[in-house]
Amino acid sequence: MSEGMAGTFREQHNASRRRDGLRQSEATVLVLAAVLMVSCALLLLSASGRSLWIDEHFSVAIAQESNLSSALAHIIETERRPPLFYMMLFAWTRLAGGSDLALRIPSILWTLLLIALTARLAHVLGQQVGLGALLIGVSPFTLLFAPMIRPYTMTAALALAATLAFLSWREGGRHRSLMAYIVLAGL
Repeated sequence: MSEGMAGTFREQHNASRRRDGLRQSEATVLVLAAVLMVSCALLLLSASGRSLWIDEHFSVAIAQESNLSSALAHIIETERRPPLFYMMLFAWTRLAGGSDLALRIPSILWTLLLIALTARLAHVLGQQVGLGALLIGVSPFTLLFAPMIRPYTMTAALALAATLAFLSWREGGRHRSLMAYIVLAGL
């Protein structure tokens, strides 16, 4: 085979691999989008009409404080967790209201982020992206506990984001990834 023919063959082969990679990437995005839509529907169904659990009332009490300083005082007095979730919930109630379903939406959004981050971690580790995301998204455990008005899913999503940042730093040694890891782990 002449050098010109070998070069042409190599170029065609590389172009074919890029097309296959793009098709696989597009398929992965479509699978993840489908998993997220199904999970969102299941989470909303799970959250609808459910009465508040006792520990959720603590979160609601903070969110319904009359002002931010009262909310912070309430957090310091009653919670042993960082205030990020409660501050977010306080702001959210000003935007979306205080119905049980409205109060559950931030946790549902954090769960959807957790599912997407699970897919990303599966991709980084070379595993089945759709399967990992699907297992989290339709798990009875997820459907029961994820819509709770508590910081559980936010904490899990931030921990997974920190893990991804750490892996990125370890692979590439970029300082930005290390800083992201430190910030995310501290939240």
